[in-house]
Amino acid sequence: MARGRTVIAVGLGVLALSTAATLSIPAQPPAGTPPAPAPGRASASVQDALARPFDFPFAKPTRIDEVATTLSKAIGAQVVLDRAAMSRLDVRPDDTVQLELKGVRLKTGLRLLLDQLDMTYRVEVDDNLLVLTDATGAGDPLNRVLSEIEALHKDVHSLQDAVDGLKTAMGLDEGEKLRKPTIIEEVPQGGEAKPKSRPPVEGTPRSRPGA
Repeated sequence: MARGRTVIAVGLGVLALSTAATLSIPAQPPAGTPPAPAPGRASASVQDALARPFDFPFAKPTRIDEVATTLSKAIGAQVVLDRAAMSRLDVRPDDTVQLELKGVRLKTGLRLLLDQLDMTYRVEVDDNLLVLTDATGAGDPLNRVLSEIEALHKDVHSLQDAVDGLKTAMGLDEGEKLRKPTIIEEVPQGGEAKPKSRPPVEGTPRSRPGA
């Protein structure tokens, strides 16, 4: 009888240990399941952030790469520089911008900020990414047309400056016009030019002397 109780007690002890071991092992996800995101603040939507009020703290000249870092931390999303666009504009990461505004929408202040370097921005919605780029990289037809018009305007001014420099080198005052050539009738030396005789009109009798 005592022996049976001992066997039952041992069995219960083994069962308790087995249950405790099972509960202490965390459940493993099935193979192929992506890992869960790390704890922390979830990424905010760039599109939502662009429509919200934002304070621009760049009262002093600030490098554009530092601006990107500050914006990324403030909106909780990635903000990157388009290196190809910067190369087209001859803009370097250490070029500076300056803007101090409070309570304006992010997209409004961002345009004012980036316009100092002839830059703009685009949003990659699927990747929740804000890209600081130029009109070509923005993919906006209107921005591209405006950029081309601005470049053409600069070319016209350069051409006008070249024309003004050429006129100065030739000694022409502004507004002075070249004289048009005139036809001068040759006059025989020592006399006046005789009027050219007109051919007789057919059917009109010629006058005769003494008639």
